[in-house]
Amino acid sequence: MLFRSTLLSAANNFGSLAINGANVSLFESDNTLLTGATANRLTFESAGDIVASGTLTIAGDTNLKAADGAADITAEDAANTFGNLILDGSVVTVTESGDMVLAEVGAGSVLNLTSTGTLTDIAGSVVAAGVANLAASDITLGDTEDDTVQFSTLNMSAGQIDITETGSMRLGQVSADTLNLVTRGGDITETSDAVVTVSTSTSLDSGVNNIALA
Repeated sequence: MLFRSTLLSAANNFGSLAINGANVSLFESDNTLLTGATANRLTFESAGDIVASGTLTIAGDTNLKAADGAADITAEDAANTFGNLILDGSVVTVTESGDMVLAEVGAGSVLNLTSTGTLTDIAGSVVAAGVANLAASDITLGDTEDDTVQFSTLNMSAGQIDITETGSMRLGQVSADTLNLVTRGGDITETSDAVVTVSTSTSLDSGVNNIALA
């Protein structure tokens, strides 16, 4: 039987931590080491880094916040499964077995997301990062007008990629069968060492703004 767990004291310090509960809300005053977690919903805030060395199995919303976005989040177990992801960190690295769904994601430095299924976002999502490294079977981000999606540089690998960014878009290493890119308020450009490889078809739409891939 799963129980509700709420431990929000600012003085909590757990050492290594394993979790099994229904709706789980935890705060830790130091770096966090999760050796495993099973829950219906998980909200975890740490004053330092959050590192998951074991499998995280979360049926619903998964909310991980590391030092108000100043520390790192690492959850790379190949068997991880989540509901909607809410992430706030500096370097954010998350792997999921199956489809990955983003709700609100902030990565001040680097965002590394790997899914064995599709990578999508909910309507009204906010997804912002510095360099984004995205890998999935298919990627669809920013497909509704309420979405806010913005990266400094995009590196991507998927079968079909459909991404709309709120401002400008800069491409790095891109590999896809089908590539559909849209900017609502800026140019589409690429880094000096970019390599964009598309096997089937490419559609680029920057509206009244410029496209420069050379």
